[in-house]
Amino acid sequence: MKADGRTVSKEFRDCFGREGEHADDGRFGLTYAVRATLPEAEHGKAIRTRRVGMPR
Repeated sequence: MKADGRTVSKEFRDCFGREGEHADDGRFGLTYAVRATLPEAEHGKAIRTRRVGMPR
């Protein structure tokens, strides 16, 4: 799988806790997305591979 570098999207946000508290010690949230072209037969395998690395 090769990512298309033109589709990279990064967004940094302030870090907030479950009760709405704000971390002012440099922590942050990061959303990162990128697109890749895959043959349809490989979609399921790619999704399963990505899910393994996601926090639960």
